[in-house]
Amino acid sequence: MHIIFAVLGFLLSLYFYALLARFGLDLILSLNRQFRPRGLLLVLAEIVMTITDSTLKLLRKVLPPIRIGGLGLDFSITIAMILVSILSGLVSSLG
Repeated sequence: MHIIFAVLGFLLSLYFYALLARFGLDLILSLNRQFRPRGLLLVLAEIVMTITDSTLKLLRKVLPPIRIGGLGLDFSITIAMILVSILSGLVSSLG
């Protein structure tokens, strides 16, 4: 049973880092609209986007981005990171 919690904790850590990478990609894309990754970065960006997209779409349905004039604040990545952190702490305390 201990090994299951260790593997689950490891997977949650990987997912947290994928969310962190998604945050970085979204930040770069919002600051530089001309940015297009190429080569290995394109493959890594596609993997990160694919892994995190379903969770973020679900969170955006529950809590849509908040519009302030022409600016939209999207808290889905922040909420996902907080939830993964809570789950990771829960799994580590059980294991």
